[in-house]
Amino acid sequence: MIKYFQILLAKLVGWMAFAKLPPQLLRWFIRLYIKYYKISLDDFDYNEKEISCFNDFFTRKLKPNVRPLGKDIVSPVDACVYAVGEIHNGQIFQIKDQEITVEGLLDADRFIADYFMSFYLSPADYHRFHAPVDLKVTSIEYIPGMFYSVRPKIAKKRKVFLKNERVVLDCETAHGKLYLVFVAAQNVGKIELKALGGTCPGKKAITLFDEFQQSEFQKGDELGVFHMGSSVVMLTENTPLKSVENYPIKMGESIEEKSHNGNK
Repeated sequence: MIKYFQILLAKLVGWMAFAKLPPQLLRWFIRLYIKYYKISLDDFDYNEKEISCFNDFFTRKLKPNVRPLGKDIVSPVDACVYAVGEIHNGQIFQIKDQEITVEGLLDADRFIADYFMSFYLSPADYHRFHAPVDLKVTSIEYIPGMFYSVRPKIAKKRKVFLKNERVVLDCETAHGKLYLVFVAAQNVGKIELKALGGTCPGKKAITLFDEFQQSEFQKGDELGVFHMGSSVVMLTENTPLKSVENYPIKMGESIEEKSHNGNK
């Protein structure tokens, strides 16, 4: 019953996000949202007169070249770093002492990953995600699931990253394997991917995609967009991931530099 209620709620919120409200009411609501979450629009190509629904604002785009790319691997999103570290015996510590398996996260008994980093996107954050390095997508897997909130307080109580609907990008890079896991959340049931040319089809069964409209992306290229909030988990082979936990990071910032400068 809870699962069906979550699905219904996600669809209702999704309908509201795309609803064509009277322009004055829509602008009032968006301004209130901006004020409540203290959102700065300095980096964004945003014109409220061109907004036709709330989702247009929520999925706003960055201005061209506004985010210089840092060296080596960079953050794929604007977010707060949930957790980061090495993978031991196929397990990661997602929230401090809460242990989850990479096998369960990726729904794969074969994987090559040595390090992980997870990101939480709040309602105030930019919700497009980008390539952290030059990469080639080799497969995409859709995993059906629940729509629990991924806020840290909730994630500490239940293993939402293993229970929630998610999409896994299996990628090749110059330094080895890279996995990007896009985790749906409360009120989130739509994940759009450039590689598929649109929304990843949500089905009742696990679905594997191996044909793409675009498979190769350069560092900083847009990979897709979340329609409403969510989380991302990145796993790498050979490439160490270090950063300050529970600290904000911007898309394009060097993860290595963040590990040295985060507390300054």
